[in-house]
Amino acid sequence: MAKERSQAEFVLAAHIVGELGEVTRIAREMTLEVCNAKAVATRAGEQARGFQPITDFIEESAFDIMRQVKEIHREAMRVSQSAVAKYRTQDAITRYQRAKEKAEEAEHTEGAAHIEVAMADVRQSMRETSAELVSQVKVLGQRMEDIAKHVRSVNVIAVSSRVEASRAAEYRQSLEGVADNLEAASTAMRTCVSASQSWLEVFSQEEATR
Repeated sequence: MAKERSQAEFVLAAHIVGELGEVTRIAREMTLEVCNAKAVATRAGEQARGFQPITDFIEESAFDIMRQVKEIHREAMRVSQSAVAKYRTQDAITRYQRAKEKAEEAEHTEGAAHIEVAMADVRQSMRETSAELVSQVKVLGQRMEDIAKHVRSVNVIAVSSRVEASRAAEYRQSLEGVADNLEAASTAMRTCVSASQSWLEVFSQEEATR
């Protein structure tokens, strides 16, 4: 059971890294879309005056999101490493337990006693690793909430960009296309972040029932 638990924690980290890798890809595409929007807004001049600060905000946010993703990636890697350490420690406990049982069956009392001492040390290591893992996942959850808030803000601004695009007269169609793309990108990012948070929630619920 403990082995399966550690494997689940490893899978958790892998899924989060995968989902956030997609967020980074989308954020990069968003910066390219913003560059296109800035070019159109510049040509439109006063007709797209309200669109320019929106593109500045989204561009800055996209870079911030990519930075946050890197931080979360590092946290997820720590979770993965701790999960591996926990798996190996549990495997050692299992092997010690088998060795102790064999010693007891052979009536090697002294040998069984030595094994029990070794097992106590390994169990302590297991408790420390488990506590560290829980702490790391908590930090990961906080990082995920931070990026979720950021992505929600981008989504709101992306939606409002359509209003500004509608005021751009002859450039309206071009800017509305940009607004559509920005909204679609921000929505896709929200989906990926939400999926990552769901994985964390599952972990927390399982941890609470242990």
